[in-house]
Amino acid sequence: MSTLENIALGIDIGGSSVKGGLVNLELGELSSKKVKIPTPIKSSPQNIIKVIKEIINDLNIDKNIPVGVTVPAPVKNDVIESMANLDSSWANINLKKMIKEEIGIDAAILNDADAAACAELQYGRACGEKGLIFLSTLGTGIGTSLIHNGAVIVNTEFGHMDINGIEGEKIAAGSIKTKEKLNWDEWVERLQIYYSAIEKLFSPDLILIGGAISKEHRKFIPKLNLKTKVCPMKLKDNAEIIGIGYYSSKYNKK
Repeated sequence: MSTLENIALGIDIGGSSVKGGLVNLELGELSSKKVKIPTPIKSSPQNIIKVIKEIINDLNIDKNIPVGVTVPAPVKNDVIESMANLDSSWANINLKKMIKEEIGIDAAILNDADAAACAELQYGRACGEKGLIFLSTLGTGIGTSLIHNGAVIVNTEFGHMDINGIEGEKIAAGSIKTKEKLNWDEWVERLQIYYSAIEKLFSPDLILIGGAISKEHRKFIPKLNLKTKVCPMKLKDNAEIIGIGYYSSKYNKK
């Protein structure tokens, strides 16, 4: 049975939607419905804060549980230095401070892919794995994180890595498949270019792929021709919510 001691709230801000849910920290799974709200067209910090507040009200959370929020950008001391897939007004925003002022909640803030890495390390396919793991989420952009011998290396931005003069996520993000109406084989060609470049740079021991499209992993992962083992993330598109819930429970104990 879930108790307040093993429950946290995770909220994942994405380029297409903002998702939130209560996380059972013992089981590493959602213990509530997942609330999903389209990202406002004007995705300013002020408008996103309104959506966060809506999710919190919808889930009717206890004020004493840990809360965490992810963003698709690097986070340093709770400050977002730059933002690629949301409104440019996010630059230099202290999101933790803003949430505290606007909603009255002390939230932990983390990059979305790093939150997914925390989830996979604690509850998923990275648990017990040694060596170097390259984790990527294929969505509006490509979020990335590295896990080395059980430690998450935060704020990597290899979705923006230059490949033949083009950013990696402009070649192979999940949104590109939709935007350019690529079939699976055409998209796999793009993924092959991206992951071959990653493999050449890092020689990882394992590549994990997440994002909502990873539910369809059988349609593309077996077609990749890589030396490295490639697997879908166990927690798929819930990884960011579960990971930031876990991270917030540890963060609030510091």
